[in-house]
Parts: sequence; structure tokens; C-alpha cells
Amino acid sequence: VVSAALRFSPLRDPLWGDEAVTYGRHGMAPLKELLFYYLDPNQHTLFSIISNFCISLFGENELWFRFPAFLAGVLALPLFYRLGTYFFDSKSVSLLAACLLVFSKPHLSYSYNGRGYTLTFILVLILVLSVTNVVRKANVIGWGVLLVFSGFFLVLTLPTNAFFLAGAAGYGFALKWEMERRHPAGFLIGLSQILIPFSML
Repeated sequence: VVSAALRFSPLRDPLWGDEAVTYGRHGMAPLKELLFYYLDPNQHTLFSIISNFCISLFGENELWFRFPAFLAGVLALPLFYRLGTYFFDSKSVSLLAACLLVFSKPHLSYSYNGRGYTLTFILVLILVLSVTNVVRKANVIGWGVLLVFSGFFLVLTLPTNAFFLAGAAGYGFALKWEMERRHPAGFLIGLSQILIPFSML
């Protein structure tokens, strides 16, 4: 609630800087153009697709243009907490980390900036959470499908996000090695669970 309140009030401010360029060049652009003709670094494809959909439903104004960034910024906080419980094995440390993110100046500003940075952030969290659960063999098929979709939409947000895919694969291999280093056969079998979704990507 605090996070949403802090991020909501600037949503109606006039567009400025790169977000104005993004809106000017890609606001209400046809889907085919957004998907198949990447024109410049201000084209945050997934953001523009969702943003243009919001504008077509609710009206053309700053709030609905920025709404996807706002929603992703707010929803990232519980997801950040959840991922923290995997890394730190401590609810209190994870809660503290999430609380720090609530007041993080970069995260605040990206949550009301009409571009794809908070979408990148939340999709990276989903990707890492998916890799972690695939490695830990928790509903491998379900998390594997989510891994593929989050990775695909991550690159659709910005093509350079493909570097996150390589990093997430490396993280998965390292985590699997840590879990199975005393059982090389288990490590090799487990690698296929990671390689299949990343090969699809």
C-alpha cells in the first residue's frame, strides 16, 4: 500500500525526456510495427504494447500511458520478498530488503516513468525465481514454462535484456552444481532440466 501510494501521485505529471520520445514515436503504433520493426533505443516494445492497450481502453492521458510501469513496480515488491526467502532463508531479512526497495529512488522513478525498466525488473525476478524452482525440482514443468515465457517477454521488453538470459543460465548451472557437486550423475541429469527451457529461448 505504501509502495503504491508513493508511486501513484506522479503518474499524472506531464511527460518528459525519453518517455515523451517513447510516446511520440510509439504511442498507438500498430502491433506489427512494434513487434517487427525495432526503430531505436526508445522502443520498449512490451511496455508500448501494454501501454497502448491501456490507452485504447481507458483514454489517452499520462496515467494510462505510464500504468504498466507503475503496476510492474508495485507487483515487483512481493516477488522481491519471495525471491529473498530463497536467497537468505530468512523472512525478516527478505522483508527488510523489500522495505528498502519500497523507498529506492531509482525504483521509485522507474515506476512512474513511461518506459520498460520496471517490466525488466519484474521479469528478471520471475526468471530467477523460475530457474531456482526448476533447479530445486519444484514443479519442473510449470516453472520451466514460466521460465520460457518470462525470458521471451524480457527480451521483448528490450532486446539487450538477452544478456540476463545468459546470466540466469549461469546462475542455474552454479546453483545445480552447489546442490549436486558430490553427485556428478545427479548434476548431469539436472542440467537437462535447465538446458531444455534455455534451448527453447
